Amino acid sequence: MIPIKDEDAGKGIPPATVSLIAINIAAFLLTTDRVYEQYGMVSADILKLYNIRTIVTSQFIHGDIAHLLFNMWPLLIFGKSVEKRLGKAKFIAFYIVAGVAAGFVNALFTPFSHEITVGASGAIAGVIGAHMALFPKNYILTFLPGRYDPFIHVPSYYWALFWLAVQLVYGIFSFFTSADIAYWAHVGGFLFGYIVFRKIRA
Repeated sequence: MIPIKDEDAGKGIPPATVSLIAINIAAFLLTTDRVYEQYGMVSADILKLYNIRTIVTSQFIHGDIAHLLFNMWPLLIFGKSVEKRLGKAKFIAFYIVAGVAAGFVNALFTPFSHEITVGASGAIAGVIGAHMALFPKNYILTFLPGRYDPFIHVPSYYWALFWLAVQLVYGIFSFFTSADIAYWAHVGGFLFGYIVFRKIRA
């Protein structure tokens, strides 16, 4: 399911969300192999509290253009409403902290990995979790390939739960096969965002 639009987000450009996207694009254009190796995150190092800065810097590095686009698009879709609720500064702070939480969770589930992990997906998963907690009834226009009419309207609550279930399934499979995607970062970031804002909303 590919999200197209939060139909209840209203009009206007979310400046913090757009700024984060611009920073990620700029970082991608400036990333070299040396930057990738120096600022990417390694789970085994993080658990030893070595190169701890990479749990932040890795959030702004992407492996290729597809990786970048598949992360920035949902940030734009789900970030708009969350930013409006939090304000620019708090949204950016939450985004980065969610990415840190996601990185730690991923390290806990892959403690012996020496593979370099990069990408904003853990932070964006936190934004999706926050969106589900704060706007569960917002309708997400979604592209679902294979249907006669591939565009459907799904409440945020159900969209996010389906997305989370997919991450959990692939995360479990990753214990038995090699995976290039940090599924446990997705799960950790999502749960962080949802739990934080579910408590605030309550």
